[in-house]
Amino acid sequence: MPSTWNDIADGAAGDQFTPTLFTQIADNLDFLRNPPADLYSPATSDPNITTTSTTSILLTGFTLSITTQGGKIFVLFRLRANSTNARFDVRLDTVSVTGDSDSMGAVTPASTFGLNTGWAILAASAGAHTLELYWKVTTGTGTVYPAGLCQFAAWEIGNIS
Repeated sequence: MPSTWNDIADGAAGDQFTPTLFTQIADNLDFLRNPPADLYSPATSDPNITTTSTTSILLTGFTLSITTQGGKIFVLFRLRANSTNARFDVRLDTVSVTGDSDSMGAVTPASTFGLNTGWAILAASAGAHTLELYWKVTTGTGTVYPAGLCQFAAWEIGNIS
């Protein structure tokens, strides 16, 4: 289990380095090495996932659970697909990251097995959260290939701007 991040009070020159301060710093370093996180990486033997849906649907298996301390969450997906018509959307607790019907566009050239990648930094309150990867096609058929080393990951990165 990840350590807890501790806000350390501002010090002044000449302040004592106490055992409590040492423990807080050590816990914070452990938090940076082992933040709240989750990863989904399907087995390369999993079957291909295909859709003709023009409405966003959950990409089978691409669901994460993370309990945060109230910092920002870095979310990343990368997957192998074969359609320029594919669109992807990350949802945090059922709320769309893109907030529109276009989602994040695919970058794969048609008829090839290219890498589709997307990422976002999301604000989240302290507590348990669910992240899901949705997808659709604008026309035709889209296919995701687990043998392409697909990954969907999230980890808390703190309160960066």
